[in-house]
This record gives sequence, structure tokens and C-alpha cells, in this order.
Amino acid sequence: MEDKMPEGLIEEQKLAVEAFRKRREENDGKQKDNSSLYAGSPMYYYCRYCYALTDKIPESDFTTTPKECCGDCKAMKEKGWLFQ
Repeated sequence: MEDKMPEGLIEEQKLAVEAFRKRREENDGKQKDNSSLYAGSPMYYYCRYCYALTDKIPESDFTTTPKECCGDCKAMKEKGWLFQ
């Protein structure tokens, strides 16, 4: 027997993938290079998948762990729709 995804789920996945492509295209190349900023400037962290800004943390904050991915990509990854 062949398992098939429900039609609604397929549509949801298509919409999520299209939104991901759009986010990645819009964010690609817009990341700040933290090493080129002045001392004391906040540090910028980006989603490892779509390159969206996930955190802006003061340079002096050594306790906050920056998010590695945005909420949208996290949801896709939890559903198994995003690999890396």
C-alpha cells in the first residue's frame, strides 16, 4: 500500500515552501558583517536557512544564545519539510 499525503497538507507544504523561497530571496545578501561593525555595536544573527534576522544582541551580552533559525523555518523543520 502506498501512503499518500492529504490534499490539504500538500497545499500547506506548497505554500510554506513558496514563502520560504521568497524569504530567502528577499534576505540573501542583506546580512551585516559583525566583524566590520564598530566595537560595542550590537551583534546580528540570522536564520541559517532563509537568512532572516533572528536576533540583535548587545556585544556585551554573553548570556543570551542567539536563535539559529526563524519561527517560520523552525515550523517547517519540525514538520520535516526543511533539511540541513
